[in-house]
Amino acid sequence: MKNILILVFINLMLVLFQDSFLANLLTFDFVPTLLLALSFGFILSDKEDLSYKSAFIGGLLSDFLDFRIVGESSLILVVCLFLFSLFRRYVSKNIISNFVGVFVVNSIFLFLTASVSSISIYNYITNGILTFLTSVIFYFFIQSLTASSMKNVYTVQR
Repeated sequence: MKNILILVFINLMLVLFQDSFLANLLTFDFVPTLLLALSFGFILSDKEDLSYKSAFIGGLLSDFLDFRIVGESSLILVVCLFLFSLFRRYVSKNIISNFVGVFVVNSIFLFLTASVSSISIYNYITNGILTFLTSVIFYFFIQSLTASSMKNVYTVQR
């Protein structure tokens, strides 16, 4: 239950940050998909269960705050993450294939959630690159938190 509440809080902060602050600070072309990047960060850290939970919760929060059909973003996010995890499982886990996987899945996500007429190829490229870079930042953040929590568990058990 504690993990779910933490995921709700983190996803709420990301949705608010992306939709209110980044959308006004940057143009739409340069706003990375933070919910997808966080979920990619969990998958890159080999925490697929947290990735799906985060995507589902974040999608629901995004739908509530963006006045869309509730569940639409959650379904699209979970399907996109499933495609990425299949890509990682059957293709490769190196940095180049991860970049290609994130880029393709992010493009699919943008295509399914945005109006097609407002998205150009330039938007797909910049958003894909920024989402990949953001997911790498989330990956390193998750790894540092995991390493420090494991250090604390080891210290308590000794």
